[in-house]
Amino acid sequence: MTVKEAANKLSLEEKEIRKRRKDGMIIGLKKLPNGRLFIPEDTKIIPSKIEVKSFILQILKFKNDMNYIISRELCADNDSLNDLISYLYKRGFIGQVGFYNNIMELFSIIKVTEKGFDYVTGGKIKTDSEPPKTYSLFSLKIDSINGFKVG
Repeated sequence: MTVKEAANKLSLEEKEIRKRRKDGMIIGLKKLPNGRLFIPEDTKIIPSKIEVKSFILQILKFKNDMNYIISRELCADNDSLNDLISYLYKRGFIGQVGFYNNIMELFSIIKVTEKGFDYVTGGKIKTDSEPPKTYSLFSLKIDSINGFKVG
């Protein structure tokens, strides 16, 4: 479908579809030889970057606190929730999800992948590859001027 058809189908402005295309949010997008964009007919959802980050962040917050209140703004009904879960899985942001009865159960079983975590945080968290240096207490000498030093 064209950008115009996608805008009508998804209730978005054409400008917003183009922005989401630029952000890499459309799965299966093809550019035709004439320069026009072709969006697959089976596309049901094209979330914005902020919507995806917000949803993944909600999952992480829920994992940390089971009393966290989940917003249904992005996916008000179960069909849109299923579409979003499918989208996140296809992008590699979450692991495969089986059957669930409600959103609370879904958030309990869903697993955010490293790619999904990196997408939310903007990259991998840097960690030192070397463990911190440790010293035996017997190797410390007391220096009355500078304090302790390794001896």
